[in-house]
Amino acid sequence: MLEGTWRALACADAPVNEACLAALPDGWLVFTGTALVAITGDGRRRVLARRKQPREREQPWSSARRPGLHTSRDGRFAALVTDYGARGLLFDLSTKSVTLELNRWDHHSRHTRFPLAFVGTGAETVVIAGTEWNRLDAFRAATGELLTDRETGQDHDADIFNSSFQGALSLNPSESLLLNDGWLWQPIGVHSVIDVRAWLGGDRTAADLDNHVGAYRDLWDTSTAWLDDSTAVVQADGHAEVLEFPGDEVTRRIPLPPGPLWSFGGRLHVAAAGGLEVWSPDERIGVLAGFHPSAQDPKTGTLASLRDGVLRTWRPDPRA
Repeated sequence: MLEGTWRALACADAPVNEACLAALPDGWLVFTGTALVAITGDGRRRVLARRKQPREREQPWSSARRPGLHTSRDGRFAALVTDYGARGLLFDLSTKSVTLELNRWDHHSRHTRFPLAFVGTGAETVVIAGTEWNRLDAFRAATGELLTDRETGQDHDADIFNSSFQGALSLNPSESLLLNDGWLWQPIGVHSVIDVRAWLGGDRTAADLDNHVGAYRDLWDTSTAWLDDSTAVVQADGHAEVLEFPGDEVTRRIPLPPGPLWSFGGRLHVAAAGGLEVWSPDERIGVLAGFHPSAQDPKTGTLASLRDGVLRTWRPDPRA
């Protein structure tokens, strides 16, 4: 029996897709296709910004694109991006204004979710985002100021055989390491790790190093979760691979089913086909049948699903 607290609230605001629900300190943020709407824990709603998905250039693969939503830890900032596309908008929700327009351009962008992560809180919040197919940059979220201006090598833009394509970003709890779920030509999945503190502390080359970790695989664009500051879990094909830092090797495998992956309190949570599975992390300890969450509050571990007009949440009992 899995211990936790259930809540269900009627909610008329439907997300465009499962990637358009994100956590706020006092509830959840929803992108409806025309607006960003905050839903509080007692069901009250408030429109924070009226915006549509960032406009993309039409391409033969345009059907693969979808909106994606990210929020900062303190809920002040949100990013509305196009996964498998090139563009995004950064919002300061406290002023309801756009502080930065994002663009990673269209060179093979259709193969990965938009690379984006928030670091820090308040006015010092930094957003890390893709700015080219093989480049990340950091910006001050409140102003859009570029913090990582630098020149790259002459072949940076052309050398697709030696540079990694940027993918979804996953930050460890202390915000010191960033795991990049990208790929390398011709094509193979590759994870790389960035020392965030070194990079933002002045080492402008830290994000340009191909610090590949783990196994090279035939797939990428999978789900990743950090168990703790030095242990990351990556979904693979029919299992999950565990990476421990410092180091660059897979230390063990877990027979996790496929599905979106989160962690909390030393446990893994995977939204599998039959419902939410909770792992210890090496063994399954329970299933919440029929519950398929798409977002997590990292502070409380609460998982949320918004479907068919109902916002359902489950908060795991940290004592269990």
